[in-house]
Amino acid sequence: MINVTIGTAGHVDHGKTELVKLLTGCDTDRLPEEKARGMSIDLGFALCNLPGRHRVGIVDVPGHERFLHNMVAGAAGIDAVLLVVAADDGVMPQTIEHLQILTLLGTTRGLVAVTKVDLVSGQRRAEVCAQVRDLLADSPLAGASVVEVSARTGEGFEGFYEAFSAMVLAVPKRLVSGVFRVHIERTFTVKGRGVVATGIPRSGAVRPGDRVVLLPGGEEKRIRGVQVFGRDVEVGRAGECVALNVAGLGSKEAGRGMALAAPGYYSSAECVNFRLNLLEGVQSRIVNRMEVRFFVGTSATPGRLLLPSTLPAAGEPLYAQVQLDSDVVAAPGDFCLVRGLSPVMTVGGGRVVSMGHRRLRRLRESFVSGCRLAEEALASPAASMTHILAGRGLSPAGSAELGRCALVPEGDARKILAEMVASGAAEQVGQGYLLSRLVRDFERELLARLTKLHARHPIVHEFRLADLAEHLTDEQPVAEAALERLVAEGAMEKSGDGFRLPGREPQLSPKQTELAASIINLCREVPFRPPPVAKIRERTGMEADLIDPVVDYLVREGDLVRISDAIVMPRESLDQAEQVLRSYLDEHSSIQSATFKDLLDTNRRYSFAILEYWDARGLTRREGNRRFLLDACGPGPVD
Repeated sequence: MINVTIGTAGHVDHGKTELVKLLTGCDTDRLPEEKARGMSIDLGFALCNLPGRHRVGIVDVPGHERFLHNMVAGAAGIDAVLLVVAADDGVMPQTIEHLQILTLLGTTRGLVAVTKVDLVSGQRRAEVCAQVRDLLADSPLAGASVVEVSARTGEGFEGFYEAFSAMVLAVPKRLVSGVFRVHIERTFTVKGRGVVATGIPRSGAVRPGDRVVLLPGGEEKRIRGVQVFGRDVEVGRAGECVALNVAGLGSKEAGRGMALAAPGYYSSAECVNFRLNLLEGVQSRIVNRMEVRFFVGTSATPGRLLLPSTLPAAGEPLYAQVQLDSDVVAAPGDFCLVRGLSPVMTVGGGRVVSMGHRRLRRLRESFVSGCRLAEEALASPAASMTHILAGRGLSPAGSAELGRCALVPEGDARKILAEMVASGAAEQVGQGYLLSRLVRDFERELLARLTKLHARHPIVHEFRLADLAEHLTDEQPVAEAALERLVAEGAMEKSGDGFRLPGREPQLSPKQTELAASIINLCREVPFRPPPVAKIRERTGMEADLIDPVVDYLVREGDLVRISDAIVMPRESLDQAEQVLRSYLDEHSSIQSATFKDLLDTNRRYSFAILEYWDARGLTRREGNRRFLLDACGPGPVD
């Protein structure tokens, strides 16, 4: 069975309800006040079964201007519109405004019924049909059929029914994708079953037993039962008129404007950023922070409209923020409508691009550019994920998080991400994903940074990750992966604990060459008691950032040996100390640290540091206060 939802539209008392009754046998005026006044006030619903597999739900909307908020709620989520124009009145103000609203809400398919033809002459019928075609000429319904019919006498019904059936058959089958969300149109209580909420789901599907959240608020509920067009079903889908029996939902807890949705995906906010398409002739009548009523989903919420300081030229997109008196439930891509409160008028409408995180005082250029990028992301879930990853930079995002942000189930998110990785648009780092172009940009930054560091510090042999990628926290795995790739590609070389450009060797400046000779001479003054590095700084009168790179260079070149964090010793002094050790141990099985100190004519600090250095490198083994020579290590200390 293919389910389609059609909405009515048109001026008050033009025969919408009568035409629906003729088509379906159902009187959609259910309220006593509607019966008494002979006028629709709230939304009505009827079912029409066409031959074959098509089942049509009809949402009958009120035509009076006072109940326009109900009309907008009914128009949200329909597949096509049945626009009704009475032959005696012709095109009227609400006919025009309803068409404008339908256009702003994205309706592109429809049928026009010229009703009450039994009351007018043939010439008048032709005049009204011509009026209608002129009205539709510049709208998305320009190619819609215009048919004549009388609900009172039945005249023209056969032609109307054929045109109606053709419109329904032309509606493409909805893709039931995305995460479930339905904006509530009304709620009522069924004795013995509890509260039932009705509406047309915007996306996804719902089944008995599913958990949902009520928004705004976020309290979790359970779906007890699902009906579509009054029949119990196992699944309700996007685009169908569904009735949900919600366990634990109070009779006054939910109403029109609220939503039921899959947990963890949707939220509500007081601010909405959206693209605003202004109606012709209203630009001169709108002002910044004007009072408006904002329609999205089935809600109609008062607030203020925040506009850019300078409105864009004709044809350029206008992005705005509406700051509301209370939270609304919306998602990027939802159609919305704005009406001024004083004077009462439709300003325009458009599509939500993002939910505002805060109330802005003014709309800067960054707001406009951000909205433009967010709107481009509406093209597809992949585009949405690309936009999200671009905003995260080098902070990887997992498939679950990306699915929540892009409003797709995690399983779908994983498939989309796999396709993005296969195409080279994204890459996986650990359990997260990054945009490949951002990783390539980062790699270029790392290379540029390394090149600058080599130029600034030519004496330094290699640079560590902390030097190349400053201020990294959660992004460190990304930097490590980028460096691994650069090394694998030959753009960098791994050297010890650091990185360098290929073939790059340290170089001393003339002043550093003189300083290196001075440092070696200082360390050779007393062979087994060289001055600690701190003393070298003091005696040369230079700061650590000048002395330490030269000391590191001499250690790396082998002129000095770093035997502890604070002490460096000339290589020949350490070799001489080893000869003293070996000579003693040729005649003795072990040596005490105090004996070794006396043999070198040094103090405990130096003798102990030398022995610990040898212990760490496997030349000696310590047992208590004694050292033993490890012959397996071969001659000389192992660096």
